[in-house]
Amino acid sequence: MKKLTPILTLFHTANFLEEGNNAGNVIDYTSGRHFVLEPVADLAERMSQLGGYIDQTDHYTRLLVSYEFNGGAPLTPLAKLPAVLSFYLTAPHMEKIRPSGLPFNNRLLVVKPLLPAVNYVFRKKTVACLPCGAAAELAAGDLLPYIPTNVTVAGIRSLMQQPLEKGTKTLDVKVTIAGNAYPLVKDEDLKAIHNALYEQRFKTIALSFNRQSDNSALASFPKIVVTDGAMPVNTLGVVNIPQGNLAVTETEAGKYSEINNFIVHFPSFQTTINLTLNVPTYDAGSKLMLDGVEIVGAVAVPHPQMPNYKRVTGTVNNYRVYLYKSKLVSIENGSKKKYTPIDPMNNYNAATNTSTITINK
Repeated sequence: MKKLTPILTLFHTANFLEEGNNAGNVIDYTSGRHFVLEPVADLAERMSQLGGYIDQTDHYTRLLVSYEFNGGAPLTPLAKLPAVLSFYLTAPHMEKIRPSGLPFNNRLLVVKPLLPAVNYVFRKKTVACLPCGAAAELAAGDLLPYIPTNVTVAGIRSLMQQPLEKGTKTLDVKVTIAGNAYPLVKDEDLKAIHNALYEQRFKTIALSFNRQSDNSALASFPKIVVTDGAMPVNTLGVVNIPQGNLAVTETEAGKYSEINNFIVHFPSFQTTINLTLNVPTYDAGSKLMLDGVEIVGAVAVPHPQMPNYKRVTGTVNNYRVYLYKSKLVSIENGSKKKYTPIDPMNNYNAATNTSTITINK
């Protein structure tokens, strides 16, 4: 008897969405589609050919195929699926991922499953999931540069950050893809490069560029991921699930909803906030507050350029940014309160991990 059976469920969660779920252990704590896990075109096409079903919700993407159960291990059609099941990780609203603190900078998350499984809560039930990444939570080390299979000459120039020409030669480059060298001395050479990249889709490879004329080094990428030419808008990364990570010998159809669970777990981060307020009134009884908590050590001095104004400064260390939490600066004196909303990410300097905010009232 054939049954439509889940063979893979890929969840996502994040520490930065809600303060009440700052470990991200409750997958469906917050409603809304913050991320999407989209099967790549090849996987989606093969699922369709198998008569499978792709179930996408706010919190996961699930693949279901027809298993044939006859009292023993199921006869599965997995051989007709790619050896590695790849998904694009996208964000409907890129602005909302900044509190993760991940420094994307034209790089993509490239991750695969990691042992051991970690317990999460979904629909009030414990779900054991294999994390995807170098650790249980995503980190800067999971980010890699990328090159599309249909890269242009301009794209190669941008990736190399080096001129392609030498002397009178418009193109004088040799591209080494996964150990195989391809000359790039005329536009037509791109076809061979595209074909070579196509064979490496969604894989992490070594890529280097040298001068074709003298073999001098130009640029080298020990690890770079090859993406499809039609990468979705707002793509954050590629998740690769090898078939070897899937359990396919369970004999009870009902148990498949409990196995083969994976998760992409976004972190949050802490920053230092340096506040400066230029205000007309701030006396000895005033308090500088952030999110309703007094900033200890705030200092008020006469403003050097604005007569009758005070310059008030304060610093908050280890401030954790949440997407769904009001960020408010206030000056309070007795029952008098003046609030100003802020966004620490708008003035964030990743090099110093500091957000510097100036408010004029």
